[in-house]
Amino acid sequence: MILNITAAQSFFTEYYALFKQYAGRTLTQIEWDALVEETKVIDKKYGSEYCRELLLSLVNELERTDKHIKNSGGEKK
Repeated sequence: MILNITAAQSFFTEYYALFKQYAGRTLTQIEWDALVEETKVIDKKYGSEYCRELLLSLVNELERTDKHIKNSGGEKK
């Protein structure tokens, strides 16, 4: 599916909300599970390979940040 401008605006609003909710800290297993479910819902809603790739990239970045914080001895919750 190709995104039109309205769908793209909606996607990026949801994407940024997801980022704000989970970024910059470690996540509990419950939060990881919720993140995965939320990304599945957004992916299904837009059905776009582009959106899917951005969501996967976001999850990868959140995981990288989570590991970095844990490995540096900081536990930002």
